[in-house]
Amino acid sequence: MYLQQAVNSIDDGLLVCQEDLTVVYANNSLYRIFDLHPVLVVQQSVAQLLFKISNTDLSASLTQAFDEQSSFSIEFEYRQSGTWYIAEVFPFDKGLTIRLRDVTPYREAHEELLKSRRLYAFISEVNELILRANTEEETYASLCDIAIETGGFMMAWIGLPDQTTGKVEPAFKAGTGTDYLTSIKGIALADVPEGRGPSGTAMRKGIPVFCNDIATDPMMAIWREEGLKRGFRSSIALPLTVDN
Repeated sequence: MYLQQAVNSIDDGLLVCQEDLTVVYANNSLYRIFDLHPVLVVQQSVAQLLFKISNTDLSASLTQAFDEQSSFSIEFEYRQSGTWYIAEVFPFDKGLTIRLRDVTPYREAHEELLKSRRLYAFISEVNELILRANTEEETYASLCDIAIETGGFMMAWIGLPDQTTGKVEPAFKAGTGTDYLTSIKGIALADVPEGRGPSGTAMRKGIPVFCNDIATDPMMAIWREEGLKRGFRSSIALPLTVDN
């Protein structure tokens, strides 16, 4: 009784299945986390249950874990909540114990660390490029390549102001989805709707402008459809200045 109370008090989901992979026990946290009813869990196949939760077929791995009495773990995203879990499988002589633990904070921290490292590497390479490049054209073209290869961006481009057309004209580009630049309405230099996106604003005001969510940010309304078609989710525009 005390053991069951203790197991039910922990935040992680717990499953116990017997040798044939039939669930014989699940704690309250598992029901709560995945919004499951005991009827849909106990005496059901643990492989089918985990497939429903993780969208991953673990049948062979679970059987192997029991046969070889070896542990394993796998991370997965629970799509209904966008939460990441790690399923840790531990064998014993009559079956398996499976612990499902929320690792979203750790993944987010790891992603932020990777972003910081990419940004540092990107800045370092840009600084080196500025020292060694001979022409503006070489600098601009290489900047786009560095943004893709080191910065991890999907697409990068450099636009130059054309006072005759009153637009920001794409001059250099790299990455995937560069046809976006020819499919969108022209980006205006003036303070008009076509010039109030990240690129036009950065060019006009001389400040960095970013959009964290192309799907919802009003400033991207004019260009949203074409951007989302190509998998773009966010963007940043950085003004470039040249000292003569």
